[in-house]
Amino acid sequence: MKSIKTRKIILLSSIAVLALVYVMQLLFTGRSTVKSYKIEKEITAIEIESPSGKNRIEREDGKWFLSDARYPVSENRASEFVNAVKEIKVLGKASSSSDMDRYGLSEGSLIQVKAYCGHELVRSISVGKNSSTGNQCYIMLEGKSDILLAQGALANTFSSSADDIRSKSVYKISDTDVTGASVVFDSTNYAVVKNVSGEGELTVSTWSLAGSDEKIDSSKVSAWIKSVSNLLVDSWKEDSFVPDESQLKCTVVLKTSDREITVKIYSAKDEEQMLASCSETRWAFMIPKYVGERFFKDLSDLK
Repeated sequence: MKSIKTRKIILLSSIAVLALVYVMQLLFTGRSTVKSYKIEKEITAIEIESPSGKNRIEREDGKWFLSDARYPVSENRASEFVNAVKEIKVLGKASSSSDMDRYGLSEGSLIQVKAYCGHELVRSISVGKNSSTGNQCYIMLEGKSDILLAQGALANTFSSSADDIRSKSVYKISDTDVTGASVVFDSTNYAVVKNVSGEGELTVSTWSLAGSDEKIDSSKVSAWIKSVSNLLVDSWKEDSFVPDESQLKCTVVLKTSDREITVKIYSAKDEEQMLASCSETRWAFMIPKYVGERFFKDLSDLK
């Protein structure tokens, strides 16, 4: 009896191994039914219309902008959109067009995506809901009546609000390019300047206090400059919002050889969210407390 059970176990194990080998052969012997729909033309604009609204991004001089207001677009988001429409991999037919509701493709549910090369429409996709696995999505391509199962969670990709698409970057500079900085808040008012000596690999940079012989620690100044050389927002204020200059609490100016960046903060140092503005953008914005605190730099912290 024991030997019969052992033979059954061996037989079932063999069947499982053979089944696995067969599946692997299907995957690696070119029997895949995936069909790729590629666009060779350069995509210069993408429209995304969903039940929550319509957004259009356009490429100009190598940069992407959102809507007529010309909001800068996150480069990562722009690339994600372009890659998603440039090549669509269809895994197969899911259903006929009579099952729109089931697949999230009915009016009021679907996301309509259109891609342009100049004024030419080069792709139109109706995006439904993701599959149960979350790694595929139900779509319809223009000119085709079938509901298709496409690779990728396209419903997630294109379910983006204007705030999601818009870049959160105010500025980003190399801290080594900064040649000077000034800080004004409360009774604090000082400026630091970079002093460069030597050439090539022998170049040495130190920091000094402008208009004073008082010593400061160059390594601490460099660390602080680095902490404020890249500014990201938590959220943008509405277009019409103008900060009240009478509420200005702190001003920091960063200087490079060809730029002068002014950051103004209109909130107290201990507020969880700080209102700010910058010469690099015409829109005011909110930053978290830990970011805002970097600009309230006491001179004593640099000694």
